Amino acid sequence: MSFFLILNILVSKFNSETAKEKGEGVIKYLEFDFQRNITLNESMEPEVIFKNLFYNQIYINIKVGSAKKVIPFYIHLQQYTFVIQSLNVNQDQVKGLYNESTSQTYEKLEEHSYFVSNDMTKAVLSKDSFHIFNNNNFSFFCFYLCQENNYKTHITEGGKIGFKLYPHITESEDASFINNLKKNNIISYKVFSIKYNSNLMSEDKGKLIIGAYPHMYNGNYYRQEYYINDNGEISIDDRVEWLFNFDEIRVDQYIIDKNTKVYFYPEIGFIIGNNNYFNYIKNLESWKWYFENDTRCYQKEFTIDDLEAKEFQNKLKGEYIGYFCDKDFETEKLNISDISLVKKELNFTFNINIKNIWIKNGNYTYFMIVERKRNYNDLWILGKPFFKQYNMIFDYDNKQIGLYTKTIADADNNNNIFFIYILIIAFLLIIIIGLTFALIKCYSYLPRKKRANELLDDNYEYEKNTNINDS
Repeated sequence: MSFFLILNILVSKFNSETAKEKGEGVIKYLEFDFQRNITLNESMEPEVIFKNLFYNQIYINIKVGSAKKVIPFYIHLQQYTFVIQSLNVNQDQVKGLYNESTSQTYEKLEEHSYFVSNDMTKAVLSKDSFHIFNNNNFSFFCFYLCQENNYKTHITEGGKIGFKLYPHITESEDASFINNLKKNNIISYKVFSIKYNSNLMSEDKGKLIIGAYPHMYNGNYYRQEYYINDNGEISIDDRVEWLFNFDEIRVDQYIIDKNTKVYFYPEIGFIIGNNNYFNYIKNLESWKWYFENDTRCYQKEFTIDDLEAKEFQNKLKGEYIGYFCDKDFETEKLNISDISLVKKELNFTFNINIKNIWIKNGNYTYFMIVERKRNYNDLWILGKPFFKQYNMIFDYDNKQIGLYTKTIADADNNNNIFFIYILIIAFLLIIIIGLTFALIKCYSYLPRKKRANELLDDNYEYEKNTNINDS
C-alpha cells in the first residue's frame, strides 16, 4: 500500500472519530444486492432480444409479513409508489407472491383507491411488517397492495420501489419506500445510488445503497471534495424530476444539441438517442456502407406499449428501431465516436464510451442505443449503459443529482504517477549533469592543439640543431 493511501486512511479515520466525539452520531445506511430478471437465449429473434433488453428489471429481495415471505422489489427511478402485487387478484391479473390474508401483521389503512395515471388501476393503501435486517427486528411500512393493473402494463409477481420525487394526484405520500425508511429511523439521509459491480455490459449485478453519501460511510475510498452535484430540472408538468439540462451534446467534437433535457432511467436497458444523434451517425459514410451496402449490419423495429402507458408525458411508449451486426463483425469499422454531454454548472463532461456499449447474444452484436421511430418529444433517455459508467447519487430532500469526479484510489494513482514522473525527471537531470561533468573532465585531459606560432618555433629549433651537427 502506498504512502498516500495510508495517509488518506489515517485522515479518514481521524475525521470519523472526530465526528463521533462531536456527537454527530453513527451514519445509518442500507446496502442491498440487486440483480436483473431477464431471459435471453441464442435462439431468440433480434426483435425479441431488443424487447427483452429494453426492460432493465433490477430488483432487491425483502422479507414481508409475519411469514417473512421473500418478495422481489423492482427499482423504478421515474415512478413514485411502493407497491406489492397481491396473490388474491382476479384470474386474468398477474398473481403476486404476497398473500395479505395469511400475514398476522397486515393492516388495511384505506378502502380501494383508483388511479388515472399509474400502472395500477385499483389498490389498497396498507401496512405490514418489513424485515430489512438479518435478525428478528422489523419495521412497519406503508405501501399499496395492488389488486388490479392496467391491462397493458409490464408487471411482475413481486413488488415495486419507486424513487420519483412527487406522487401523482391520486397517490398517497405515505406509500414511499425511502420515506418509510427515514420515518422508521433506519437511514440518516434520503440519499441513494445504484452502483453496478462491473462495467461489463453483459453483467447485471450491483448494489442499491440508501441512507447517506458514500464519503460518509466509506471515507477510505470517497472524499467529499471530489463530489459535485446540481439541481434536478423542472419537467413538462412544472415539477422537479430526475433529469439534467445539458448545455451541449457532442459527437466527435460536433455539437449536435444545445440546452437539452436528458432523463435518467436505470429501469431501461438502453440509451434512447434523439433525432439529431441518429441523423448524424446515419450520415457517416461508414454507417451507410455497412447498413446499406454491406450484408453484416441490420436494423429491426420493435414496439414498447406496456411501460408508463398511462403517463401524462409519453416518454417510453412507442415504436423503436434497434441496430445490430454479425457477432464477428468489428464494430469499430462503423467509426461511431463517443458521446460527450457537457454540464457547465458542474464543470464536468460525461463521456459515453461507444466501444463498451455493444452486447453479444447468439449470432449478433447489439447496439445499446436505440432510436424512437416517431420521437415527438425528441428526448434523450439514459438507461443502463450510462449507469454502467457513472455511479450517480440522488439526493431526495434537496432534489439534487451528483457524482464523484474521482475516488481516493484515483487520486492516489495520480499522485503515484506524478511522483514517478518527478523521479524520472530527476534521474534524467542527474544523468545529464553527470555526462556533462564527465565530458568536461575528458576534454581537459586531451592533448592541447598547438597554435600556428608555436608550430613555427618548433620548426626553427629543428633546423638549427641540424646545422650545428653538419659543421
